[in-house]
Amino acid sequence: MNRLLIVFFGLLTLPAVCVGGQFWVSAGQVDVTPPIGSYLAGYGKDRRALGSYDSLWVKAVVIETAVETGEQDKDITTRERLALITVDNIGLTRPDILKIERAIKSQQDNIEVVVSSTHTHAGPDVVGIWGPALWRSGRDENYIQQLVEKTVALVVDLAARTQPARSRVASRTVPLDWVENISEPELLDQRLSVLQFIDEHGVTLATLTNYACHPTVLGPENTRVSADYVYGFYATMADALDGVHLFMQGSIGGWVQPLQGDRSHALAVKLGRELGQQTLTTLSAGQANPAGPLNFRASTVDIPLENWG
Repeated sequence: MNRLLIVFFGLLTLPAVCVGGQFWVSAGQVDVTPPIGSYLAGYGKDRRALGSYDSLWVKAVVIETAVETGEQDKDITTRERLALITVDNIGLTRPDILKIERAIKSQQDNIEVVVSSTHTHAGPDVVGIWGPALWRSGRDENYIQQLVEKTVALVVDLAARTQPARSRVASRTVPLDWVENISEPELLDQRLSVLQFIDEHGVTLATLTNYACHPTVLGPENTRVSADYVYGFYATMADALDGVHLFMQGSIGGWVQPLQGDRSHALAVKLGRELGQQTLTTLSAGQANPAGPLNFRASTVDIPLENWG
């Protein structure tokens, strides 16, 4: 059986009062670039990293609200917190995500944790199926342990130092002529959505951007670590705004990807910068996102799976 975690979360207005009508937010990032010699994920086996084009990151934002609820004619304030985490790699497995979630919750009360991967095919094999041979894992367990520890330490630190913030949200359809679905051309999610948190002085603390496209400009011949086009996106957002910029991968299925072109790092950066500019344009028309109680639901379901491997 394969186990799938379904998570529903949102900034939703419920029958309660958000204290001060604002969020408390903190954001940060930590470098998790793997060492030279690591097995790279996403294409064929036995593909080792001989260097890196750019760094890989764990990025996180902790969002907190304080909610007043009435109980026996008394106002009671409760804190609700959500940690959203993105990791530049092919996709952390559920056991590793559980390690991160449980370690954070063991050190912080009343916090929900969501972990997302950007799905770059120029990052380390964190699954174990791109090693030197069919039955030999490509996972570096020391690297995985360090990644988990760095992620936990980052979020625990952020949870302890949130600050008042307001929020803006924007969303629009953004067709990019370099994104295609080679399996089902008519099935393409072209919605670009962005959430921004700003401190009391008008400085951006964090942005979260959602769009759907595999980071696979760099192909199977590549032997350098990279966040792929997501690196160009990061760079463009950082040039324009302060804060930490998270890329939340969308519905990429199999197989929403960039047109390949020359498959160079320069092309990846160019395409990522275009996505960044589109995000900034979208955000320029953003509207206030009023603070409300955080509403989080999660359920785990089992799905039958048959796979000869």
